[in-house]
Amino acid sequence: MEEMKTSKWSIALYEKVGRSYAEFGVFWEDEATFEEASEIFTGVCTPLPPAVAIQEASVKEYAELVEFEIRLFRDNRIIGAFLWPSDIISMCIEDFKSFKTKKFLLRAEVTVPEEVSNDHNEWDVEEVLSIADVNIIDMEPIDVVE
Repeated sequence: MEEMKTSKWSIALYEKVGRSYAEFGVFWEDEATFEEASEIFTGVCTPLPPAVAIQEASVKEYAELVEFEIRLFRDNRIIGAFLWPSDIISMCIEDFKSFKTKKFLLRAEVTVPEEVSNDHNEWDVEEVLSIADVNIIDMEPIDVVE
């Protein structure tokens, strides 16, 4: 059986205002086959953008102009892109602001599979928490995250 060829793939989110793009964050980066990378990319191309993008856009003075684009790269070349236009972002911001929410500072013990990076700044938190074992040790209500 022929071995499937792997390449360096990454998925990154970009904030778009007019014709200007700024990288918001890299969600995933790894050696993978085309099929594996496509499956992961398809999983993040949902009708609604990531919550962290909406939270960020909600505090911008020009929030009504913000769009987000997620891109799939192979060896640093764009292979695919998915855009959330400004009207969708504005709708999500209004929805986000309508929620009555609470914030908590958590201290937790998180057990993750070996392949997950040791640097929590690189984590796609929603993805990691879906595969991790989380034991909350302490939880303290807070008004503002510092």
